[in-house]
Amino acid sequence: MAWQIAPEWKLRNELSYYTADRAWGNSESHTFVAPGRIVRDLVGITHDHQILANRLDLTNTSPIAGMKNRFVAGLEYTKTDFSSNRDFSNRSAAADNALTVGEFATFPGSYGTFTANPALYVGAGNRTIFGARIPTSALFLEDALSISHRWTVVGGLRQDDVKLERQSVDLNTRALKSFTQKYRPTSGRLGVVFAIDPDTSVYAQYTNASAPVGTGNLLLLSAANSAFSLSTGKQLEVGIKQSAFGGRLDYTVAAYEIELDNVLSRDFSNPTLTANSGKQSACGLELAAAWKATRDLTLSGNLARVDAQFDQLIEAGNISRAGDTPPNVPKTVANLWADYKIPGWPVRVGGGVNRTGHSYANNANTVRMNGYTTASAHATWTLPKGDLTFRVRNLTDKLYAYWSGANSNNQVMIGAPRSFEVAYRAAF
Repeated sequence: MAWQIAPEWKLRNELSYYTADRAWGNSESHTFVAPGRIVRDLVGITHDHQILANRLDLTNTSPIAGMKNRFVAGLEYTKTDFSSNRDFSNRSAAADNALTVGEFATFPGSYGTFTANPALYVGAGNRTIFGARIPTSALFLEDALSISHRWTVVGGLRQDDVKLERQSVDLNTRALKSFTQKYRPTSGRLGVVFAIDPDTSVYAQYTNASAPVGTGNLLLLSAANSAFSLSTGKQLEVGIKQSAFGGRLDYTVAAYEIELDNVLSRDFSNPTLTANSGKQSACGLELAAAWKATRDLTLSGNLARVDAQFDQLIEAGNISRAGDTPPNVPKTVANLWADYKIPGWPVRVGGGVNRTGHSYANNANTVRMNGYTTASAHATWTLPKGDLTFRVRNLTDKLYAYWSGANSNNQVMIGAPRSFEVAYRAAF
């Protein structure tokens, strides 16, 4: 909703609501027992996730001392409610026997069935319910001042007020744990843009931000980690944007450096204690371009190269990980897309290729996830009031791992197999 109060004043309000129900049934451990049995465990996890958000902002475009200016001030409120049931089989003889299948049941396409029997989850910690409620309010200010037709200075400031309420109940022991924590992080950014000519601009900007320690996810933050100060990060970025050859080629080149402090580590004087004294950093280069090769054919792509490392990190046993690469950070990611409009037809066809370099599954960099290449294809039919798209993802049905769990270096997330998707986008 928007209200143009006056030529220089505009009031906007955005209200949104998100809800999701998720359920996983998984066996994370398989043991072969001769002559022909597979003994498995059983994990069941559910999510009930809801987010209510509202953003109200006021924009003013009145000049300052004859200079163009755009000022925005606003308020934001978000309320997140999250609950999760977590069931883990207790690996007793009775549970293992109930979950055992024949060796042929593990062939692709036939994995046997899981028995969701509460008797399999007896024992402390095997049947729990986690809940989180996170109301967040924020005040933000933004400004862009055109000092001249070439120089523009931009800045922003944001103050958040976050309240985290977490609770867990062990359904087997009836033990209840809960805690409340509040955070008031302040973040800001400052930048400058210089227009060399109407088609070319260079820029530089500095930003800072905060995040919870550990996973960085408030929904899963433990009571112990909530007591630590927030991790703090800062980024410096410089780049150039240009439109060339009469607008047929647009490209951006950017270089950046990021530093993150207050990372969970071990205490230098007592490695048995946890402290947020760790540090990590990254520097990288990114290139993105789009080229209109012909009237009907557009080629686009991007390339990112990053060197990330732990600058300071102590793990159990007083082992230093300084110089190692943080988990799940590939050094190189590249994408290339093509889109072609078939002359005389309301149809566009295209495809893309992604290349992701190798990454590591643990801080010690002893478990490596190989790089992978995937491809996709699509066709879009333009209709009178919308677009109908048919898309194929992972065209070659590539088997690859793309993510490792933060608490386990022997488990990885496998990429989705070849999939087909039909989507309709309507215009109102």
